[in-house]
Amino acid sequence: MIYKQRISVRKAKKDSEGKPIFLDYHGTIDYLPPVTVKCRVDEGYELKENRSSANGEMIVTKARILIKGLYDVDYSDEITYTNELNESIIGKAKQINPKRNGSGKVIITEVII
Repeated sequence: MIYKQRISVRKAKKDSEGKPIFLDYHGTIDYLPPVTVKCRVDEGYELKENRSSANGEMIVTKARILIKGLYDVDYSDEITYTNELNESIIGKAKQINPKRNGSGKVIITEVII
């Protein structure tokens, strides 16, 4: 698999118990400087019905990110991907799935944002 795309990962600062450090009572997380990671990204857009909006429709963005090997990513980390049209997708992981080969070694980390 060819890993030509890149994402930026901002890891959340954590306390001694491994929980994210919050800056204020609103739940704003304190982040470390971003790290660039080579990956493969498959992105898509979906039109969903939303009863609370004026026209009843909402566009949902989804990105499937494949990173070679086992990558340390957490649900509190902020992930940014910018596509070829210079559109940025910023989000947190909704799913993290390490994929293993027959011997049990992790070959790909799949992250859904």
